[in-house]
Amino acid sequence: MPRQETEDWPPLKVGTGWIDLIAVAEPIAKYTSRGYAVVLPVRVLSTNLEYILYLSARTLAEPIERLREENDGRFTGLRFRVRKESTDKLAKYIVEGVGSRTATSNKPR
Repeated sequence: MPRQETEDWPPLKVGTGWIDLIAVAEPIAKYTSRGYAVVLPVRVLSTNLEYILYLSARTLAEPIERLREENDGRFTGLRFRVRKESTDKLAKYIVEGVGSRTATSNKPR
């Protein structure tokens, strides 16, 4: 998948409801007004729509990293679901692997 194509996808807005995702490519660096940010191209399984998921939040990045390690070190093809703990702007993310061991942000490594 061409990098330019995925860079132009809209960002995924995560709320308190579960969103089932599949990573469709490896992460890319996207230039933003604050510098570069790492984003993961994903597809929402219920709608088949494609987005980029910003991976800067630690409570999102750590569990996804554990899932990536279980997926032979690859993001592509990784299936997981994500939601926020509450509606608070700074709420923690909750991440669960789909078809693999659960990896949540509050479990020790």
